[in-house]
Amino acid sequence: ERRERFNSYALLATDDNDGCFTEEDNTDFLTKYGAFILNSWCFQGLVALLIITNAMVIGFETDKPDMVQWDVIEQVLLAFFSAELLLRFYVLGTARFFDFYTTDFVWNVFDCVIVGIGVLDFLSEVGFKSIHIVSGGAPMLIRMVRLLRILRLFRLIRFLKRLYILAYGFSVAGVAVFWVALLMTGVLYFCAIILVRTMGRLPESDTDRQFFGDRFGTIGQAMFSLFQLAVQPNLLEYQAQTANRPFLLFFLVVFVIFGSFGMIALLTGVISEAMFEKNIMRLEDERKEKEFKRRSMVKACTEMFDKVIINSDECPVEELFQLIPEISSMFEVN
Repeated sequence: ERRERFNSYALLATDDNDGCFTEEDNTDFLTKYGAFILNSWCFQGLVALLIITNAMVIGFETDKPDMVQWDVIEQVLLAFFSAELLLRFYVLGTARFFDFYTTDFVWNVFDCVIVGIGVLDFLSEVGFKSIHIVSGGAPMLIRMVRLLRILRLFRLIRFLKRLYILAYGFSVAGVAVFWVALLMTGVLYFCAIILVRTMGRLPESDTDRQFFGDRFGTIGQAMFSLFQLAVQPNLLEYQAQTANRPFLLFFLVVFVIFGSFGMIALLTGVISEAMFEKNIMRLEDERKEKEFKRRSMVKACTEMFDKVIINSDECPVEELFQLIPEISSMFEVN
């Protein structure tokens, strides 16, 4: 009876939309037990804590390499992350672990790459020590590979929903930012042509010829000068030269307003819209998850009551009281 009750709890603790197991999979007890552990908040919190610890260890190892035996700590962390990856691989199976259509496909591949880098680093370090390699390009390559372990910090995005929303918002806005940057490049090119033809080739008798020649002598110089104005609007260096050139002052002020302030506002709006859309998607996912849990709990409760009902009209009160602890435990799991 305990085993059947645990099986139902393990099934309720999983979500088939994320590549986990459902009732139809007929998995064995160990698989359900592993799924129960992976989906528990305690285990996920422990993984997040060890990820932060790993990042801190890499930082301390960089500043104080002789403080403690950092290699031992890193090997312990690597052993835990390897065991966690193997457990997920065992629970999900090969087909579901590398299923492209599941929401965890990218994270599964990412974890395999990071853990693989750690294992490769460990094996290479042991191998080079055994053959006494202390110089050359191989140790430098190993150090570069070891730096990639810091990428494990990105796994925190998976556990922290608000951080995930921000990161996803930036990733979605990346395409829009590209088009904004392309638009900005066109604006810079258009304005650069105007400045080069009007201010970059002044007559030799003009006292400001050298000043404008250094900034607007070519298309590349003009675009770079305008980009500097867009990033850091500072018209003070042009104050003396624009005193007798009101049209140039008007042109630069308009460029700063639209090229600098306008582009920043446009980028902010694009990123905010992407984050807003992602928040709506997250709320919809949470609604579907709650609906799935509700239907699963209704089904489990129905099966419990079907076992104690003698006929369609009678149900012993004693049997109902015996179901209370089981129902209470089911609600605690969910």
